Amino acid sequence: MNTEPPPFGDPTNINRENAAAVKKGVAVGCGGCLAVILLAIGFVASIFFIVMLFMRGADASVESLKRAQNSPQMKEALGEPIQMGWWVMGSFNSTAEEGQANLTIPVSGPRGSASIQTEATKEKGTWNYTRMTAELPTGTTVDLLQPLPSP
Repeated sequence: MNTEPPPFGDPTNINRENAAAVKKGVAVGCGGCLAVILLAIGFVASIFFIVMLFMRGADASVESLKRAQNSPQMKEALGEPIQMGWWVMGSFNSTAEEGQANLTIPVSGPRGSASIQTEATKEKGTWNYTRMTAELPTGTTVDLLQPLPSP
């Protein structure tokens, strides 16, 4: 019988230490990567959320929604209340005196949804709308720049 100790310690203890190290490596190593990935996703999501809030609150978006809510054709097609969706797309920039907007604004009501195309420029602090049309689910296009009929 060999009385010399094993060269690297007790084999059962080594197996336990290896297993513990692997578990710790998985928990810390992958958990660390997972934390970085989750932080990156959270950062991108917050940027997206802030941009969407900005686009939804833009003068051109608010005016488009207001005109859609006051349009008899939109009320008939979508029902009431008409609300703005989250996925506002396009471009918008504005200062106190100048700006431009080219937006696609989703709106919906109890009976369906539509998309408003808005194009506008801002000169000397006043927005001038060149296009504000809504595409209804039926395929009909509603010009929201036309004056509303008198009651």
